[in-house]
Amino acid sequence: MKSFKCHLTDAQHKQLLGLVRLVCENNTRLNLVAPGDIPKLWERHVCDSLEALDIVDLCGKNIVDIGSGAGFPGLPIAIAVPSAKITCVERIRKKAAFIRRARLELELQNVEVAWADSAELLQDSRYAGCVDVVTIRAVAHTREALSLVSGFLAGNGYALLWQTGDQMLREPLPAGWMDEWFPTETEEGGARGIRKAFRATASSGSGQYNRNTTE
Repeated sequence: MKSFKCHLTDAQHKQLLGLVRLVCENNTRLNLVAPGDIPKLWERHVCDSLEALDIVDLCGKNIVDIGSGAGFPGLPIAIAVPSAKITCVERIRKKAAFIRRARLELELQNVEVAWADSAELLQDSRYAGCVDVVTIRAVAHTREALSLVSGFLAGNGYALLWQTGDQMLREPLPAGWMDEWFPTETEEGGARGIRKAFRATASSGSGQYNRNTTE
């Protein structure tokens, strides 16, 4: 059992199971996740989302989750860290509608849903330069991801990017960014992890290693 599970209450665990149920019930119609992921939804999507809790303290943070899809990682984080404020950003209407439904059924008071492109959301003064953490899980090349992230982050903000080890090695950072790499566990094996990226002027935490790329 992974360490983050020790921090979950019975009520939170029930909410996470409720999210799994909702995804399973609606996946055929809405194409929320790959069909092959359904039997391993808990491990592949819920647990993978919550790996962030073993890396950083998200309590009280203002978080934007770009490309939420079925609500991962935004909804599991919102369940596990009720003091955090999560905005799930999804540009596909049916998926944004699903996240809204899940928010209501799971009674998540700390979640907002934006049916929008991330660039549109930056027109809102509540988000431009005001966000502590931006999460992106397997939706973009690193340079593209950080281009999306940049306008959201406050001075000491950072991005959490869920990536494969190979992706981390072959996709360099844009100039002015630094990163830390945190390997995560997977049942299927293979190198995966969460890449914490932040501007070179921001303070860093204590990760596996730290580098500054200016290519």
